[in-house]
Amino acid sequence: MIGLGPCGLNTGILNNKGVVDEIKMAIGQYITYNKNGQVDPTILWDMVKAIMRGRCIVCWCSP
Repeated sequence: MIGLGPCGLNTGILNNKGVVDEIKMAIGQYITYNKNGQVDPTILWDMVKAIMRGRCIVCWCSP
């Protein structure tokens, strides 16, 4: 079995309600702004994943 390596998601940060709320807010803002029928749903999904990754990295690296 291959592990996640040094860049794997630290799922422990998802136990923090503040982090989860921040991720939800960022995703909500992005979808509200971009769900206009002109953006392909697969692009929306890829961007949601990118937002989640980015917010998790920021929260993981923050003191």
